[in-house]
Amino acid sequence: IGSLNGIILTNDIFNLFVFLEISSLASYVMIAMGPDRRGLTAAYQYLIMGTVGATFIVIGIGLLWAMTGTLNLYDLAQKIPLIENSRPVLAALAFLTVGISLKLALFPLHLWLLAAHVESPTAGSVILAGILLKLGTYGLTRFSLPLFPAASIYFAPMVQTLAVFGVIYAALSAIRQTDIKRIVAYSSVSHMGVIVIG
Repeated sequence: IGSLNGIILTNDIFNLFVFLEISSLASYVMIAMGPDRRGLTAAYQYLIMGTVGATFIVIGIGLLWAMTGTLNLYDLAQKIPLIENSRPVLAALAFLTVGISLKLALFPLHLWLLAAHVESPTAGSVILAGILLKLGTYGLTRFSLPLFPAASIYFAPMVQTLAVFGVIYAALSAIRQTDIKRIVAYSSVSHMGVIVIG
């Protein structure tokens, strides 16, 4: 709960990342506590994908810091519009978007989510679907809209197209499933697509 509050209250983009990672670490452990050993494999897959996403986020944050000299969200919002068409800033936006898309399981970066839902305990599956995936969306919204209002317009059609494909793919895949946790997993992918479209 502390990390969830920290994500909402912080005004520093690096602290936002740290709190997002703290909640991710808790979810790795939660998934590993599944009813059998396959939970460990699912947690390991999630850990690898989460680490790749975290690496992308750190690279994006590093590029922003190198270009502006600050990590404060308010300071970044004032400095980035002056240099937002520079390649490092656009690369930072791309790295942050891909990294957070991995965290929120946006199509086609959602494959880790299926095993995580199925192999985690039921309570873990509910928390994963209800809270943890939405943190990535909140993080994406928290930095992209205030920091990159113009550049987000260029990236928005691509991200929205992927989200539309994700909604359709996940809905069609959910229809064919017989395991309730797999249905919830595909439903989560579909819901994340709907949220990202908005």
